[in-house]
Amino acid sequence: MRQGKGGVLIINYDLGTKNGVGGRRWALLGRALLEAGEQVHFLTTRQDLPEELQEWSTQVHTFKTKYPACISQTPNNLFGKLQYRWWRWRLLQAVRGTIYDLGKRDEQRFLSNCRRLIQQHGIDVCIVTGAPFSYLYYGTLLKKEFPGLVLVSDFRDKWTEGFNYGMRQLDARRMDYERACELAVIQQSDLVTVASEDVGDYLNQRHARAYMVLYNAVSPILEQAAAQKAKPAESAGFHLVHVGNISEGCEDQTEHLIRAIKVLEKQKPGLVKLSLVGLPNPEVVQQFNKAGISGLQLIQRMPQQELGAWMNTADAFLIFNREALAKSIPTKFFDYIVFKKPIIAYDIKGKLAQMIRERRIGILLNTAHDAEQTAAMLQDLAGGTQQFNLESTHTEFSSAQQVRLLLEALNPLLHQQPDAFTGQN
Repeated sequence: MRQGKGGVLIINYDLGTKNGVGGRRWALLGRALLEAGEQVHFLTTRQDLPEELQEWSTQVHTFKTKYPACISQTPNNLFGKLQYRWWRWRLLQAVRGTIYDLGKRDEQRFLSNCRRLIQQHGIDVCIVTGAPFSYLYYGTLLKKEFPGLVLVSDFRDKWTEGFNYGMRQLDARRMDYERACELAVIQQSDLVTVASEDVGDYLNQRHARAYMVLYNAVSPILEQAAAQKAKPAESAGFHLVHVGNISEGCEDQTEHLIRAIKVLEKQKPGLVKLSLVGLPNPEVVQQFNKAGISGLQLIQRMPQQELGAWMNTADAFLIFNREALAKSIPTKFFDYIVFKKPIIAYDIKGKLAQMIRERRIGILLNTAHDAEQTAAMLQDLAGGTQQFNLESTHTEFSSAQQVRLLLEALNPLLHQQPDAFTGQN
């Protein structure tokens, strides 16, 4: 447990795994802080209780975002298109920087709820995670009101050089505003954590300081599922499973795998079954659908407990990664490793391939190899003749271990702070 008697406030726009990995990080790390004896409160716009925090419902506080939902959805009728255009025009008039940051209209609600929780629960550590990146900037405003507050700003992704939230389409004036906000966060935070070394390297280009890598943690819900005896898969065969999204930039890998599976189906009909679970990218869904793979199953996103039981039927897991994120470990890796099954990835420069090779936890495919050669590798894997070391990989990535490192970083900062409750209302 960390030194000091105050509480911890974690602010995350979305919380839990229902709407994707963006809410999972601090649902799991926050849960681990609670299990370590910390007094933790969560502030989120998510109105339903995350399944990861069912036991701590009183610690989760919500407010309704003011961001118009129609902007983050694709309009599918005339009314939706008119609504989208009206709100887009309104945001362009009222918002500085990008209009596609989901927190841009939440500043006052963010600050008022934080003030209340800080004062009610004796908060002395505030953790804000982005995206939305506007929330990180609002954290610096909170720090001005409460100078004794230890502000931890957590970057899950790149900000001004990212590909999302309309950053690549900003004009110079709007980009300058985003860069100024980003720099304020880097300079005014007591601790800056990042989800990968890639993000830390990117921030160092902006401002040289220490950045703490805090990995996304292993889900205890999936750990429990992995400990159960697996039920047989619904269909026979060697079961390959991919969970979550496949990002743009991985098309050469998916196409290569499809060709290899098609070859394998001709050579060994019924040998391989492929399940893609919770894949939201329509282009990739279409790519696999068009391939005509007989053993393909496309499955909708499911709750963690149900997902865990399904993942337990896998014989091996698939990961597609981009070389542009060479030092990043995809979040799904932390889900896969608890099941102690081989991981199939592509041999591109980066940390993921290095870990798979050095730790002997799976096989690496290569897009330079022809389909027949890759099919032979998959058949060899299905034959069970290869030896892997799958027993201890996940220990260092447990939420308990990540939280232990975080608390060690927080302790000296708490000694340096004045009283946290000196803010002005």
